[in-house]
Amino acid sequence: MIRSFFYFLSFLLLQNICFAAKSQSNLRRMSPLVGSYHIANRDDDQVKEAAQFAVQLLASNNRYNGFNFDDSTTVHVSIIKALQQVVAGMNYKLTLEIKDGDGNGECLGAFDVTIYDRFGDLSVTNWGEEYDCERVQKIKEEDEG
Repeated sequence: MIRSFFYFLSFLLLQNICFAAKSQSNLRRMSPLVGSYHIANRDDDQVKEAAQFAVQLLASNNRYNGFNFDDSTTVHVSIIKALQQVVAGMNYKLTLEIKDGDGNGECLGAFDVTIYDRFGDLSVTNWGEEYDCERVQKIKEEDEG
């Protein structure tokens, strides 16, 4: 009788260990990797600040851009995509749509940019691809679908 009870308890213990190991394995697969990029909230204040910084820098620099605006032009910025990565600070990979701010909000284009936020000190680490308005619409549709 005692032997049967011992076997039963051993079985239960072994079953719990296997279940716990499987749960840990599934949890690791579902969690984003530490240090990797993951989706950021586009309404987050830091994401918005990084986006505004990139547009102001783009407008004030003599860097070529196909948007034909400068720092005196009124534009509206929409964040189409936002990813963030925790480093010694935060990296943001953004896709930003630029719209005419004076007229009817017509699309001027979009671009990718990576911004490094070192505890409030912002810098652009990569100017990415620029998109025409047709491609912007496709990106939005892909995001919704």
